[in-house]
This record gives sequence, C-alpha cells and structure tokens, in this order.
Amino acid sequence: DWGHLGYLETDRGSQKIWGFTITMGYSRRLWASAALDQKLGTLLRMHEAAFQEWGGVPEELLYDRMKTVWLGTDERGEILWHPVFLDFARYWGFKPRLCRPYRAQTKGKIESGVKYIRRNFLCGLLGREPSCLMDFNTELREWLGAVANMRVHGTTYEKILFRWDMDQFNLQQL
Repeated sequence: DWGHLGYLETDRGSQKIWGFTITMGYSRRLWASAALDQKLGTLLRMHEAAFQEWGGVPEELLYDRMKTVWLGTDERGEILWHPVFLDFARYWGFKPRLCRPYRAQTKGKIESGVKYIRRNFLCGLLGREPSCLMDFNTELREWLGAVANMRVHGTTYEKILFRWDMDQFNLQQL
C-alpha cells in the first residue's frame, strides 16, 4: 500500500514523500521504501527490490484498490487488472488479489504498514531532516532491520524474525 509520509525540501521546492509497504501475511515482516511518486514503474521497481531482499516471491499478493494495479470491474463484476501490472505478476509468478472494499480483516493488514511507519519511524526522525530521498530511504532501511522486523508483533505475539524463518520457505524461487 502507499501512504503519504510528509515532505522533503529539495532544490525544486517541497516535494511529497510517498511510502510503499509490503507485509508478509504470516510473519508480518515489513518491507518499505519511499518515493516521490506513485507511478506504476515505481511500484514495480519496489516489488522487485522486496523480492530480491526476501530471496523469493510470494505465491499471492493482496492489494488495496489502487489504480496502478486495477482499473475497475467489468459488467460481470470481474476485476479488470492494469495490463502492465498483470504482465508483471505473471512474469514474477504471483497471483494478485484485491481486498474487498470496507472489509477490515484484510484492509487493516494492508494499511497497517504505512500507519506503523508514520507512528514509529517518522517520530524517530523528529529534529533530523534527511537531505535527500536516498538518505530518507537509508534511514528507513536501517529502522526496518533494527526495529520494525526485530519486534514482537502486536497481533501474533511472536517475534517477526522467528515467524519469518517459516514464511520464507513458502516463497517461490527468484
């Protein structure tokens, strides 16, 4: 999911920072990165970076209803996937799914990553302004490794990395 993470002062003025998160369903391992746009190419590059870091690809990925992955539904109510995104999913071998609208059980799992970054990572940045997007992402990556993925998760009550040991065996090879 995407979420607004604030602004970055650059030579071109103030630019919005967008955070993208992917959370593994079982372990709740979080992968995140920030960008200055939410374009399809950016989304696909972030997926590839997450797959590389994880060393594999999940069989199924659940999405919120963002326009970069779905275009709407047809007359039968079937999902109309963005064709470039659907080609990307086929190439990497995962099945995309959309969460049902207004269904807290699935939507909350998707949206909680951005919320967690806002409430924890961004609070730790107070008083320190990253000089560029690369610095912001470097600090975000360090925080993910040292804090976010080292904690005991509030829903599973287990350490994320312990559950990740089991989660990674279900990934498809790159």
